Amino acid sequence: MLPSHLTRSSKSSVTAYIFSLLGFSCRPPSMPFLTAPHPSLPDLPLSLLLPVLLLSATLGLAIGVPLASTLIRWRAHYTPKGISLDAEAQPRVGPVVSGYFDMFRRVGEVEGWGGLWKGFFPSLLAEFVMGLITYLPTPNITIITPGFTSFLSSILSLLFFNFLTLPLTILINRSIITPLRLPLTTPLANLRRLLTPEERANPLKLYTPLLVQLLLLKSCLAAGNLYVLRPLFRIAPGGEMVWKMLTLALVVVLCPLDVLQVRATVQPLGPSTSPDAFPSSDSDAQEHWSEPVVVLRPDPYPPSVQESLRAVHDEEGKGALARGWWFSLFAVAGQAFSPY
Repeated sequence: MLPSHLTRSSKSSVTAYIFSLLGFSCRPPSMPFLTAPHPSLPDLPLSLLLPVLLLSATLGLAIGVPLASTLIRWRAHYTPKGISLDAEAQPRVGPVVSGYFDMFRRVGEVEGWGGLWKGFFPSLLAEFVMGLITYLPTPNITIITPGFTSFLSSILSLLFFNFLTLPLTILINRSIITPLRLPLTTPLANLRRLLTPEERANPLKLYTPLLVQLLLLKSCLAAGNLYVLRPLFRIAPGGEMVWKMLTLALVVVLCPLDVLQVRATVQPLGPSTSPDAFPSSDSDAQEHWSEPVVVLRPDPYPPSVQESLRAVHDEEGKGALARGWWFSLFAVAGQAFSPY
């Protein structure tokens, strides 16, 4: 059975998607090959159900998108170390953003406060689609038996959900990062600006080796913590509290992975962060802000997770890997202190 914090019917799909924007997943939809609670379909005709889902998603994202978009920008911002004759100085190259709330203010200064809601409409579309998928009736069939194999079934479910939503997450993150104005009336042109020619020709190119490794590693950590470590600690008296503390300590591992995942999703925009990179003859690319809020690393990160983490540490310092750690802590705290 999937962990209850991933499938509890009381959690709305809005909350789940806001968490996915922040770099982690809190609940995949129920899978046909798993025995898991499934949210009951409201007793409403389809003509009323669709507006209700749309309204609930709109209200949730109106609050969540500004928080998530600021976090995505803060984690993606590239601030390499500079060179100074003063041994105690720590110069930085590019716009210096000291923290989450400083990034919040920078968005308002460069793009106006409306810039905090960039990515709202693709998020709304994605949330609406996933809300419909969540409420689709699926057979409750047990193919994978309970017990230790729950570890494997949880990994499969998490991987399925993460791989299914990865293209949506990539489009949303890039729509937030790009300095271009993306009109609602030109969705196809917007896709051309957010995806490389190779990605448009072959969407599987979105699943880069680095992103695949990150998704697999985070899924294994979540499943292993719930289905291997938790049963072991429960054997000893007081072991449950030890497990809770250990789960909270996982933020030390998960936060750098969350930072790297955000950067990997927006990396192809690197050469496009300068407005001069867009041809003036292209009417879709003529409107942009005077400067990008976020500076991206000019070169792609290595395909290995270990090498990419080392590159971030060496170029920007260990503080870059801890950006938004309290959001990652919130995620693991929800797992650790879940009553189920």
